[in-house]
Amino acid sequence: MAIDLTLLIRRACEKDPEAFGRLAERTTPLLRRHLRRKVDLDAVEDLMQETYKDAWKGMTGLRDPKAFKGWLIKLANGQVRQLRERRDRQRVALAQLSTTHEETYEVRFDSGWTDSVKHAVETLEPKTQKIVLMRCCEERSYEEIAATLDLNPATVRQRLSRGLEQLRGCLRPTGEAS
Repeated sequence: MAIDLTLLIRRACEKDPEAFGRLAERTTPLLRRHLRRKVDLDAVEDLMQETYKDAWKGMTGLRDPKAFKGWLIKLANGQVRQLRERRDRQRVALAQLSTTHEETYEVRFDSGWTDSVKHAVETLEPKTQKIVLMRCCEERSYEEIAATLDLNPATVRQRLSRGLEQLRGCLRPTGEAS
């Protein structure tokens, strides 16, 4: 079995897509277990895809087939680091929110946000804006948001759904049907 894996790795290093696909199938359980320990379940599949994409791009640089699994884990850790950095940037944007009134937020965005996203968020009703930002930037659960804002979780879900629909409408390219 180890020889078979070594052969797959060598063929994948020669840019054989079939060998790489089989290699990915064989290493998916290892990679999934590793990522589940590092990130929430919602992010695991996306990070696996990005890790395998990086692996495919870098296969020709792998010198020792025995190092493949460790190298793959190292690539996954890089994806975890990037995800955390993106989330940190989102948290910074959220931290820059300042309460100007009980029901109103003044929104200040960092440079990672496009003008269209800034405008779309600013058009939301203040109560809805607060819910959207708590859910999308802080990644809070419906229950946490409901407790913080003294609302029913069903109300939070409803306002979030309406707010996200409004954002999609604002961000939809001109002429695109809904």
